[in-house]
Amino acid sequence: MSLAGRTDVMTESSKQSPEPKLGELKSRAQLLQPLVRVGHDGISPQMLKALSDALDQHELVKVKFMALKDQKKILARAIEVQSESKMVQRVGNTAVYYRAKKKTDE
Repeated sequence: MSLAGRTDVMTESSKQSPEPKLGELKSRAQLLQPLVRVGHDGISPQMLKALSDALDQHELVKVKFMALKDQKKILARAIEVQSESKMVQRVGNTAVYYRAKKKTDE
């Protein structure tokens, strides 16, 4: 197998990846203001609905931990799983989540 053949295969697969790269998402996240806040109720159905709605509309959403800050590492991962999104980063008392917009059949 030649090296050129491997390069072509790698290029083909990278073209098919519709998801933005992690670095690009982190860069975009710096400009965001928190749209969802985690309060004393923790991960409530209302908070998850607000996050899901925000992700549907914006794809990239910043979440601020206003309370339960000592549990933010665990809560941040739980939010990622329950919202079916990808945590882009967690810095201080904020976390950023990404979920691609659902494609609608027209």
